[in-house]
Amino acid sequence: SRRHPEKRLCVLAYANNLALLASSAEGAQRLIDRLTEAAARVGLTVNTRKTEVLTVPEDLPAEIWCRSGDGRALQLPRCQRFTYLGGLVPSVKDDLTRRRGLAWEAFRSVRTVLQCDALPDRLRSALFQATVETVLLYNAKMWTLTDMLETLLHTAHSGLLRTAFSICPDAHI
Repeated sequence: SRRHPEKRLCVLAYANNLALLASSAEGAQRLIDRLTEAAARVGLTVNTRKTEVLTVPEDLPAEIWCRSGDGRALQLPRCQRFTYLGGLVPSVKDDLTRRRGLAWEAFRSVRTVLQCDALPDRLRSALFQATVETVLLYNAKMWTLTDMLETLLHTAHSGLLRTAFSICPDAHI
């Protein structure tokens, strides 16, 4: 908007996890060079065994090199996808599929408690949200949902709810 101009992020950081974002291979090379220089100034190095290059689309050419403090350069390996803070990048569908499986695992771990008749619905709902729904929806704010993906998400959520609250006894487990 006019009041809030567009801002582009070039670094996503959380603890010791970094994702450098660039719109070109040259831009990515500049970012890794700056990171390497900044790290060296405080006595740190970039771990090239844990550093990968991902392009979207995946067939874009990109040779990115990481220079060490002694001047040697190593070409960083390419990957098709990676996990950043628990979410698969760049495939929303793969991430949703993975999250759905993890949510069912979470449900199975608390199933006995969730389906206990002695547990009031208010507590059952709170337990479901805390242990199952958060696993399913983790990282969802980063997804760009198509109609098909939104349907898959809704179906997974509905199935978990029906099973947790015993609305449909033969729902997928």
